[in-house]
Amino acid sequence: ITMDPSKVEAITKWPRPTTVTEIKEAQKDDDELWAIVQNVEHTEFSVDDDGVVWFEDRLCVPSDQAL
Repeated sequence: ITMDPSKVEAITKWPRPTTVTEIKEAQKDDDELWAIVQNVEHTEFSVDDDGVVWFEDRLCVPSDQAL
């Protein structure tokens, strides 16, 4: 396995979400995330009263390059 420095650089330059609101909105469109949440085998996932998805005590951030 080798590391491609240009890919590492590209990933580190991705803009990151700055607010929970941006993450919450992105979660709504992440079908893969919702499929995991709805799978009863993954009980460590939860949805709070605001509709935000959590994995144990961590906020789930969708894999979305636009964030």
